Amino acid sequence: MRNSRRAWMVPAVIALGLLLAACRRQGMEHMTGSGPAETAGNGAAGAQAGNGAQDGDSAQSGNGAQDGDGVQSGNGAQAGNGTQSGTGTQPGFGTPGTDGAQADGTGGQSQTGTGASQAGRKNTGASQSKVTAEMIGGSYFKSGDFTYRLRVTPGTPENPDFPVLEFVKRDPNFSNAFSMLHTFRLDAPAADGTYTLTDSAGGQAGSSFTIDWKVGGPVVLHGEMEEAGTYYPVDGNLMMPELFARPLNQSDLIGLTQDELKLMRNQFYAVYGREFKTEAMKTYFESQPWYQARFGADGFNELLLGGLERRNIAFLKAAEDSFDEAQAREIKSGYAALPPAPYEDLLPERGEIWVELYSDAGHTVDRGLYYQAKGTISVPITITRDQYISLNEGTQLELVSDGLTGETVILKKAQDTQYGDYVLIDPKNPDEASGTYVNFSYEPYSQTFSMWTDSVDTVFKTVYEGNVFVLKGACEEYYNYFNLSERPQGAGAFRVMEFNENDPYGPSPYMGNQLVTDAKGYVKALYFMGD
Repeated sequence: MRNSRRAWMVPAVIALGLLLAACRRQGMEHMTGSGPAETAGNGAAGAQAGNGAQDGDSAQSGNGAQDGDGVQSGNGAQAGNGTQSGTGTQPGFGTPGTDGAQADGTGGQSQTGTGASQAGRKNTGASQSKVTAEMIGGSYFKSGDFTYRLRVTPGTPENPDFPVLEFVKRDPNFSNAFSMLHTFRLDAPAADGTYTLTDSAGGQAGSSFTIDWKVGGPVVLHGEMEEAGTYYPVDGNLMMPELFARPLNQSDLIGLTQDELKLMRNQFYAVYGREFKTEAMKTYFESQPWYQARFGADGFNELLLGGLERRNIAFLKAAEDSFDEAQAREIKSGYAALPPAPYEDLLPERGEIWVELYSDAGHTVDRGLYYQAKGTISVPITITRDQYISLNEGTQLELVSDGLTGETVILKKAQDTQYGDYVLIDPKNPDEASGTYVNFSYEPYSQTFSMWTDSVDTVFKTVYEGNVFVLKGACEEYYNYFNLSERPQGAGAFRVMEFNENDPYGPSPYMGNQLVTDAKGYVKALYFMGD
């Protein structure tokens, strides 16, 4: 299944918007040598097997970790010499933010070597409403308690400029599952001010609540309930927000210093309100507007952390312990000299991207810091909101279905809606019975619609075929295993993309519908999200 269910409507996937919206903006950068002075330290890390490690300098296999030293939870941590990535990931999960794919639209590329493109994913000329959507939408977290989150959606298909606010609480057993607490729908475009809003969670009118909202800044939920408090945007407040959204791998470490690794690891504890003993950690986190201490350094309960968080803590701790400064400088310098990927400007800013790569050495060239692998990149076929309105008024649309060949399909309203409200048909064979029935998902940032079939498969078009650049250490993984505190094992669960697959029936390709790249377009991770 290539996900694209009606994500803006389905509570089951709320975690995707919450955890990965922070990864959406182009040019998001890791800390690459400009971290705060408070993180400075000698980096010494003595491994201990018991409790009571002090000041974030020791790895543990038990509980009671001090100053965010974290729990070493097994093989989830890799501390080897894999390459690193230091320029930021690109949009995570959700529906795409591309412009409408019309017959004379985006096209594609069939070979590499096409000229350099600007860093970050393509911004297709956002209108003022889209710029506003970027300012107001995104993921927020409660000061002092990362268990509570807020997702702000810029709008709905009916009211694209009227935001929806959803307050949720994370399931204690899962990193990416949340329970809906409150849903508030504004009846006007967002603006700074105080709002009295009626809770519509579950589709029913409920109690009224008071909310203070500063666009682009904190949101305050008033009341006596546990979830009341101040919520801060993830983007712009947390270092490397994807730490909380996906498993880290060796390709994520380029450009990071040992002190920054330690600071990022301790950030997991800071967002839950843990106090710190070391002066460096205290100084840094107490300077952050979102930090609110709730637990003493000795009283923090590790069970507050989700499996994904524990996995990334262990990974960062192992990276700290094995840090080689000379090697890190060499890799950072080598990475800086790498050219942009030739397909970088074809990648939408957010949402699904289907990638399929040969996984054997015969289709791959080792370029030192990265692999040059043969593969294809596909993006969802989308239409604009104006096209969607026109379609529902009876207009037929001709859309590009293959960005390489320019092949097109006709989209129209279905006469038989048993399998879908709309149908894609071959221009040479207009018989609806031979077409593909589809429905739509709405992407609120770009105000576009993508299509999915009755089996909930997204309808993609190939836009690139040729060399794909994959950083060494990049991984392929199944999204549903993100909750595990240790790296999953077994076929279909996890693979380091080493391009040495060998199988008597042919090597299994690397593939997925959730692509993570750095700002140059190099692949850092490839995830598959199923039903």
